[in-house]
Amino acid sequence: MGLKKIKVQLATGKSSFALLDSEHGLVEPYGTYMDQLSLSGVPANTLEAKASDLKIFFEYLAAFSNAEEVAAALPNLDRNFLSTVILDFPNYLIFGNKNSAVPVAWFAATKNNRIPIATTSSNRVKSTVNGLLKDSALFHSSLQSMKAQGIVNIDVSAENLFDELLQRKELSRAERQAMMSRSVLAGVIMGGAKYSDSSLFKSRVRTGISKGTGAYVDKALTSVEAIQVLDEAKCYRDRCYWSFLLGTGARPNEGLTLLQQDVDPISSTVRLVDPATRPLEYVSLSNPENASHKGREVEEVYFIEPFRTYFFESLQKYLQHERKPFSCDHNFLFIHLKGPNKGKPQIDGDMKTQRKAFKDALRACGGETKKALHACRHFYGVYCRNFIPLGNDRFGFNENTVQLMMGHKKTESTQVYTLPPSYLLKAKLDHVNRLIEEQGISFDANKEMKLFDNRRGL
Repeated sequence: MGLKKIKVQLATGKSSFALLDSEHGLVEPYGTYMDQLSLSGVPANTLEAKASDLKIFFEYLAAFSNAEEVAAALPNLDRNFLSTVILDFPNYLIFGNKNSAVPVAWFAATKNNRIPIATTSSNRVKSTVNGLLKDSALFHSSLQSMKAQGIVNIDVSAENLFDELLQRKELSRAERQAMMSRSVLAGVIMGGAKYSDSSLFKSRVRTGISKGTGAYVDKALTSVEAIQVLDEAKCYRDRCYWSFLLGTGARPNEGLTLLQQDVDPISSTVRLVDPATRPLEYVSLSNPENASHKGREVEEVYFIEPFRTYFFESLQKYLQHERKPFSCDHNFLFIHLKGPNKGKPQIDGDMKTQRKAFKDALRACGGETKKALHACRHFYGVYCRNFIPLGNDRFGFNENTVQLMMGHKKTESTQVYTLPPSYLLKAKLDHVNRLIEEQGISFDANKEMKLFDNRRGL
């Protein structure tokens, strides 16, 4: 049974994904779930990642579609065949075809030629599958239909299951395999959260700083990288775009949805308007879903210095020297400057060039090239939560304030930028020590720290 993930377009214009079984057609539970995610507003990149994750899961289930083959290879299955299959899925990811000590997972991995994947990757896949299992109620109506068609209850002993399937002599081999496959899928959906609640299905959390105590600090640009990467930008557009991300904490795709009328150079303000409130502005995009927002309580962004100054200075030069010559027939602020898409909205097209430009700039300034554009948003979160000077020797806004500034729906999403006291103290001391080494002078640490903060935005 070969499964192929294909991209489809819904009647609403949104994109979704389907899974095509080379022998039996579309895998309906997969398509139904992906359609539901798409219609609920899941961003395009996230949707595609989930589609790929679930393809792995359904390929795993498909390995058990041949009743005779499974019965011969796994004669000692416990009475709850489906439970054993589902709860061995994490082993399928982690061990692949390299460990026969976990026979159920090894059977599927050998059949699918599945090699082990890294823990971080397996955690993401498990998280996606958890979502499918916990949302299993979405498929209740289809399960009732399957039941009416006489599909077996999969949560019976393996022996009885195989006997019932194999005794239906009027069915062809292909028909029996199709029934087995549908039954496994039905059982998965029917079982739902009871499988995802298993400790075997919990994602492994990396050791070290846990979420809520600065888990994303290592993903953020440092203050030095934040300044220097702008100096390494090869064009005014990139310098303008990156300074916007650093100074507002906007998500990279949000920055690319900006229209010219969203920027007010006179008041030095910028609004991030949800594209859903003005869909006609985005209908010309080849994939309007790329412009989706996660939502903010307020439209006006909270711009911090020195990045606001960088942004508006670069903006003027970008509009005059780089964007104006194209005489664009759209209002998108950021456009492609080269290649076949030049003059078109930058959000419409391959982002590899933009990502490469950012990586090249990081490399040029000696920064960590593993960091992506989202590291600009992480910088904003870490800085605003811990380092922004508030006066009277106080630094950093509280979590509720930063939550509002960053457009987080939950406080938990903001807590990842809160540094432990020891980490925060070390960061401040490092700044002071760096000044001593660079300037070779004695000074009042508090006074110089404030001076440094004002000069470098820390």
